Amino acid sequence: MKIKSDVLTESEKNLFIEKILTHYHERDAKRFIEEFEQSSEERLRLIIARIDDGFAVLDHYGSIMTHGRFYVLKNNDFYRIGSDLIKGSKTHERAGTRVTSIQVNGFEKVTDENIRSNFEAINQFFALQAWNDALGIKS
Repeated sequence: MKIKSDVLTESEKNLFIEKILTHYHERDAKRFIEEFEQSSEERLRLIIARIDDGFAVLDHYGSIMTHGRFYVLKNNDFYRIGSDLIKGSKTHERAGTRVTSIQVNGFEKVTDENIRSNFEAINQFFALQAWNDALGIKS
């Protein structure tokens, strides 16, 4: 799977907000609307990744190195992925989070290892982006 930083088109932003409102909470949608409107393109590139047949959006950028959540819109399915620290790893040791939960379209738990592997790659991509940003390294 190819993963790269990007920004969303207006129609993609609207579709993402529509999916959040359909499957999750209005407060989350409001937070993302504000993020999309108020953030610079450089900041948005830290929280948005273009992937094969879709995109991913990171929630709560600052926490990805210890735990996190991101959303993926791929092939018209909407996923919410949670991650947490690897057992025994320390926060500042490395980007030591792993995917711990995957939901599709608001309800179903996903256990397919191919899907998990792809989302693990996205999780590590976001974690690496955050570490590079913290260290002042431009990707």
